[in-house]
Amino acid sequence: MQKKLFKPQQSENSRSQYSDPSNKFVDWVNSLGIEKTIFGKFLYFFEDAFKIRRLLLVVLFSFTLSFLITSNFDFVYTGYQEGDVISSDIKSPETFEFVDEIETAVRKKKAEDLVPPVYDYELNTYEPILNGLYVSFREMRKILSKTSWPSDTYKREEKAKEYLVYKEKFEQLLGATDIPIKLFEWLVINKFSVTIENTVSRLIERLSNGKVIHDLNEFEKKDFKQVVVRVVERGGGGHEFTSDVDRLKQLHEARISMNLEGMRLSPNFTNRDKENIVKLAQKLVIPNLTPNRQETANRKQKARETIPPVVVQVQKNQTVITEGTVVQPYHKRVLDEIRRRDSQGQKDFESMTLAVFFVSLILVFFSYVRRFSFSKIKVTPKDLAIMGVVALIVVIVSKVSLFLLIETLQDRFSAIIPSIAYKYLLPVASGPMLVGLLIFSGEVVWIFTAFLMTALAIMMDYSFMYFVVIFIGGIAGARGVYSCKKRNDIYIAGLRVGAVNTLIILLVTLLSNQIESGIPLFQQVMWNCIAGFISGIFASFITMTLIPMLETFFDCTTDVKLLELS
Repeated sequence: MQKKLFKPQQSENSRSQYSDPSNKFVDWVNSLGIEKTIFGKFLYFFEDAFKIRRLLLVVLFSFTLSFLITSNFDFVYTGYQEGDVISSDIKSPETFEFVDEIETAVRKKKAEDLVPPVYDYELNTYEPILNGLYVSFREMRKILSKTSWPSDTYKREEKAKEYLVYKEKFEQLLGATDIPIKLFEWLVINKFSVTIENTVSRLIERLSNGKVIHDLNEFEKKDFKQVVVRVVERGGGGHEFTSDVDRLKQLHEARISMNLEGMRLSPNFTNRDKENIVKLAQKLVIPNLTPNRQETANRKQKARETIPPVVVQVQKNQTVITEGTVVQPYHKRVLDEIRRRDSQGQKDFESMTLAVFFVSLILVFFSYVRRFSFSKIKVTPKDLAIMGVVALIVVIVSKVSLFLLIETLQDRFSAIIPSIAYKYLLPVASGPMLVGLLIFSGEVVWIFTAFLMTALAIMMDYSFMYFVVIFIGGIAGARGVYSCKKRNDIYIAGLRVGAVNTLIILLVTLLSNQIESGIPLFQQVMWNCIAGFISGIFASFITMTLIPMLETFFDCTTDVKLLELS
């Protein structure tokens, strides 16, 4: 009897019926033959020559890093208006400076208002007047020379009216208008006496030594105590001096103040004669000081130009408005500038520019490695991933730590601890220490340290002195973990970083003269050095915490792990 073999039926859902769709997709793409086309060959050539995928990863990393550096954890409300009361302290999210256009305009206006008006002083102002006086009297005496005058006073006055036809000619020769008829008749009756002419001439000459202006109108009067007097001489020469406004006489004041006191007069002069002499002299008074508006405007413009723009400097995390303060125009301008800089468009432009800078920096560094060290070292994709992850971790830890330190300590100890000490306290040396443990190439660690410290210095407001401190400390940390035999060596490396930081911070603080006002020099140096030393210890703690996770995540075997396994 034959035995039948039992064969289990395969169900429709068995794994034998399963086919990987990804393989089908690959087979479908291969069946297209794209690599054989001109476009496909161009893509393969471009990828082989320029490593496009690696470049895209570098670009992605750079944009991520720039976003982390330019982003702020704290939100600053800038919607306050003038007169509002601030509900809480407002701190600047970044260091910036801007030109306060309104304050600059106010200061320029003040400088302009301090410029006194300029007057031209004509030394020969009254020379034409005196010449006119001489010519007009002489001409009128010629006209009256053949006239026979009656002895009766009434008839003499009637006779004088016949010569009113010469009044206009007399005024034209005299250079004065609106001579009263009674005054002209009096001159006719006295036959334009030489004695009267000389008396009027001396009276005018005495006045010419003073400073007479037409009027102190709104242009010249603005609370000025002095004016600039420019002496105008023939041929363009002359000098200038300042004169008190009180020593100037306005035209109507000069006319009223004219009198014959102290002058030698003819004994035949009656009171009426004296009054008429003064009236005639008053008609001949003109200003000898004239405002030079163009020169005044030029000097005001020069005064405006001498005032530099008012630049307002605001430090990162500086309290620009304290709680309970009423918003003033100056506060509003600072808030508007913070809002403008914190706008999305401004942030996007800054992040993009910074990302392009990081891409350029990475390409330059690795171009150097390929050119000079390619035969000795090989940078694998895993090495690039390690450096990228470590750089992002250090930036995040530094940014969060700085935010927490400032929020919890700065307001309470601002009068004791300088603000830069909080930056020196950050465990930035942990980055070179981690990479030094995971990557065995000294050249790569050196380049990574330079790149990371450049990024951190940019994050700290482009501080070159801060870059010097953390770069040297980072190199010391990478050197400290080299040939690390046990995990305790990492703590020793942290102490070494702290010692190096202390020395470099001491020297940099003294050399750069980075002294904050209000805190003694010794106190600043002390706190900066303490922060630098603690930074090295914190860096070793961060390194001890992260190195096991990075070893597992990247499947790396460090010397410390091998020793522990053995």
